[in-house]
Amino acid sequence: MKVDSGDFKKITSRAKQLDDNFESYRKKGAEIQQYVCPWRGRFLAGDNEREDLDVLFDDTSIHNTAVFDAVNIAAAGIKSGISPSSRPWFRIGGEDEKLAELGAPARWLSHVEKLIYSIFHRSNVYDGLHELYSEQIIFGSGDAVVVPDYETVLRMRPFSYGECRLGLDHRRVVNSFTRKFWMDAGQLVLEFGIDNVGDRVKEAYDKGNLESRFLCRSLIEPNDDRCSVKDALGRPFRAIYWLEGNSTENILAVRGFEVFPHIGNAWNAIGSQPYGIGPGHINLRNCKRLQVLEEDSLQQLAFHNKPPLYSDAANAETLINAGPWGITRGVDGGSGGTAPGVRPLYQVNPNTKDLEYKIERTEEAIRDGFFNNIFMMISNATSHTDTAFEVARLMEEKYSVLGPVIERSQAMLGQLINIAFAYAKDAGLVPPAPAELQGTELKVEYISILAQAQKIAGLQAIEETMAFIGRASQIWPEARHKFDALQAVDEVAQTNGVPPSCIRSDDDVDVLIQQEAQRMAQAQAAEAGMQAADGMNKIKDVEVGGRKAIDVLTGA
Repeated sequence: MKVDSGDFKKITSRAKQLDDNFESYRKKGAEIQQYVCPWRGRFLAGDNEREDLDVLFDDTSIHNTAVFDAVNIAAAGIKSGISPSSRPWFRIGGEDEKLAELGAPARWLSHVEKLIYSIFHRSNVYDGLHELYSEQIIFGSGDAVVVPDYETVLRMRPFSYGECRLGLDHRRVVNSFTRKFWMDAGQLVLEFGIDNVGDRVKEAYDKGNLESRFLCRSLIEPNDDRCSVKDALGRPFRAIYWLEGNSTENILAVRGFEVFPHIGNAWNAIGSQPYGIGPGHINLRNCKRLQVLEEDSLQQLAFHNKPPLYSDAANAETLINAGPWGITRGVDGGSGGTAPGVRPLYQVNPNTKDLEYKIERTEEAIRDGFFNNIFMMISNATSHTDTAFEVARLMEEKYSVLGPVIERSQAMLGQLINIAFAYAKDAGLVPPAPAELQGTELKVEYISILAQAQKIAGLQAIEETMAFIGRASQIWPEARHKFDALQAVDEVAQTNGVPPSCIRSDDDVDVLIQQEAQRMAQAQAAEAGMQAADGMNKIKDVEVGGRKAIDVLTGA
């Protein structure tokens, strides 16, 4: 597909500018890749795939793998704490909470919620989120693209650090990004068609070299008038794909999106920059120190177990070999009147105790730096907590350290839920909303473990208020009218993540209250009738002034 040369220059120039803005982060990312997690990060060593893969699998700087365990625990802790696959972690409600509790709106919102959960479970969302959280922890930023899929509604493609370069709008919000990726000739033909892949790919494909690799680029940005290359359907965002290094103005494809398909998050944002810093940055010095200490410890053990040797055997060309099991030969051929022999070149007395202590302290600092003490809080507890409330308070105190990270992650998950809702709606899976919800915004509430830990203080406030009103009502009965007990049930249930199907809507509760009031009124009327009949029976034989009392009462 050929485009105007001016437009092609604008497209490639925008991609290069985003690459240039990433350059400073690329250098630091390469250092983190070397000492924290060698197999994460792409294009940090350049655009040569072989060199990039060589760096990707080079773990020669790693002598102690404690950092790997710390990263894995942190990534698993964030995923299970914010978006676990085994339990609900969000609720979908209406803009008006009271309105959303009515029968029809509540049923529709529950249906949409279950639909989105089903989409996430059928697709690769949870695997992708784990990858994304890992990138955040190591490099400070995690990014992914979520695209439509005919089989599972959507598909997530998480990026490793260096694949994706971000652009911001005037509000400093990500609204465009470019990425690099490798594809072979066979994949390119299947994805974009033989007529769009260009001469280089065609030649490789015709020769049967289907595994020949090509560096590709994509740019997803607003479908504005900056250039005439636009999505044919006029959707808000355009996606342009081309081969890197093309000498002609050929592009692979132009596609579009109704919603911006990128989701991402910075662990700690740096001002208005699109990239952040994370535990990998903060712990980099400790990670380097750990590898140096471990290497020193191994060298000491090697010199102690395999000391360099000195031999009295004559050697005209004496060289000192001070490495483990190295042999240095004498030059005079004698041994001071004694028989020639072999002895250590020098005595090695390793101080392993101090080294081991320093290594343990550094490992502990790394685990704390990756928040393992928080994520392993319950299993590492040294004292038994007597009540669930004590556990909850402990969680609240610990997780408050991660408050900003949790909030930014929830904002990212909100983007994911919005994208899933839009794709499901386009696929015709979302039924029409009831009239009460037409034109209103949907609201996402997070009920994961970490989200609930932040709300525990709210539950405590409700419980304390209920207790106070109970005591006050004993002296001032009218005080009980200040507390809406039914709404308190909704608030507590939402905070604890109780499924909506377990809590009746306000409409259903109103019906039950009316039915209960009717039953009570009928019971009271029946009881009054029985009492009146019993009274009549007791006075039926009583006479008043020559007349029976019952006749006097009834006017007979």
